[in-house]
Amino acid sequence: MESKLLCRETDTYGRLRVLAKTFLIMKMIFILTAVMLRVQAAGTAQTATYHAENVPFEKVLSVVKSQTGYLFFYDPVMIRDVHAVTIQADRLPLETFIKKILQDQPLTFSIENKTIFLARKISFPLQQAQAGAIQSATPITGVVRDPAGNVIAGATVVVKGTKHSVRTDENGRFTINAEPGQTLLVSHVNMELREVVVTGPSDLYIEMRTRVSELNEVDVTISNGYTLMPKSQITGAASAISQKVYDQRVAVTGNFLESLEGKIPGLVYNSQSGDLSIRGVSSFNAVKKPLIVVDGFPSEIDINTINQNDIVSVSVLRDAAAASVYGVRASNGVIVVETKRGKSGAPVCSLRTTYAYQPKPDFNYLKLSSASEFTRLQYNELMYVENIPRFIFDLLKWPIGQVQATVFDFQDSLITDKQAQDRLAQIGSYDNLKDYKNLFYRNRQAQQIDFDVSGGNDRSSYLLGINYVNEMPQERKSNNDRFLLNLANTYKLNSRMKLDFRGTYTHANSEMGGSVSYNNFYPYEHIVDDNGKALATSLPPDLQYIGAITNENNQYIQTKGLYDQLYYPFSELTANTTSGRSMPCVSRED
Repeated sequence: MESKLLCRETDTYGRLRVLAKTFLIMKMIFILTAVMLRVQAAGTAQTATYHAENVPFEKVLSVVKSQTGYLFFYDPVMIRDVHAVTIQADRLPLETFIKKILQDQPLTFSIENKTIFLARKISFPLQQAQAGAIQSATPITGVVRDPAGNVIAGATVVVKGTKHSVRTDENGRFTINAEPGQTLLVSHVNMELREVVVTGPSDLYIEMRTRVSELNEVDVTISNGYTLMPKSQITGAASAISQKVYDQRVAVTGNFLESLEGKIPGLVYNSQSGDLSIRGVSSFNAVKKPLIVVDGFPSEIDINTINQNDIVSVSVLRDAAAASVYGVRASNGVIVVETKRGKSGAPVCSLRTTYAYQPKPDFNYLKLSSASEFTRLQYNELMYVENIPRFIFDLLKWPIGQVQATVFDFQDSLITDKQAQDRLAQIGSYDNLKDYKNLFYRNRQAQQIDFDVSGGNDRSSYLLGINYVNEMPQERKSNNDRFLLNLANTYKLNSRMKLDFRGTYTHANSEMGGSVSYNNFYPYEHIVDDNGKALATSLPPDLQYIGAITNENNQYIQTKGLYDQLYYPFSELTANTTSGRSMPCVSRED
């Protein structure tokens, strides 16, 4: 009996718990439903809240867009004379808010499908002049549809010769005041303009036609050096760029290959080494450069002698199909260059000048150790890692630097630990990175001048092109000058024969200062003295004790008539300067 009663009490208690949990779940569902309905009501209310004084009109539009999600459609030109807006609004309906910000503004608006259209108001004198005509005009109604019979919302209906216009509503209908005989202009995006003559107050049915725009065919031709062919008839992989595309970025250095970089697929040019490749390297030991064809003739001339201002088009043949035209020389690809020719008519001159500027290199991104950090590291290495005693340096006559001398003096108990640390702090207080940047580098400047003159008659034509490039590279004591003269004459002998003469003259002068790496000396060593005179560093460029020479030994060597054996980094700029001149002249008769 007790067990049955206990079971009943337990069963009743379990039912009460289930009932309470069910009631709690229903309560939570009710609360969540109320919250969601409130959020939905707030989302569909489309109100705006904004408080501001004398803010730009466009800023107010962006605030409305962010709060309501509505987009604004307008011509930026018509809001140039719109004055600033001052508004105080709290949860104001969107339409009322727009009317308030357009108060005393020369604009009107209409709202259609989450888009707010802004239009220009008719000026007051024009309104006054047209008021009588509009009041006496008859209201004309109508509907605008597309060829499928679907209504067109947002179409513009204008009375021709006036500024009176309306837009069709979401049902495609409109009402406008117009007199019989006037013409209505109906326009819409992607639809042809329709002109409808008003004959009376009848309801108009206007059907608009879809605007069909024909795409202009782009004819891409590629030159194989002998003839121009459409790209569809080229069997191999080929690319071409026109003069317009080529001139979008012209290298000031005068090298036309730098201007091709990034414009021809598969072409890789290294401006530092001058290496050129198309689709990689095809050989290890044989010739790796592609074949250069200038005006139909394979050429072995220096690429830098091609005046980039005279280039008309560049075609690149990238696969083995080019071998059928030029043989095995085309195995690395072919670059076909077409240059300008003289044209019949009065002389025509063109002048173009370009200038380029590039600041000194920034070494901060290398994250180099400062002189103070390097001094501490070198001290710890000499003190605890290498631990080379002084007599080894004296025996082998190795030079002793500032940090080495500090280590030896401390080991020989000539100075205390505090004195050694103070001396290291003094040594590391000077960092030569800034001096290295100023002494060995400068701002790069390059200038290029191109001049062309061409003309001729029905029997002959000529072209004279001059190109001058002056470049001051970032490395000091370096300079590049190049003068290039191109001459092209064409003589028509008869209807079947013509004589083509082309000549090129190049005068180039280049100087390159010695290259000095920042790793050739310690960061705490002075490169020049206060008067700008070069100072020697403690070690040679390889930073090895072996092969280094002390000041005493160097002085002894000089007394014997030998040259100074110390390493002066700043003197390397002029000591290793190389210069070169080239004056090739190339002529060709076809």
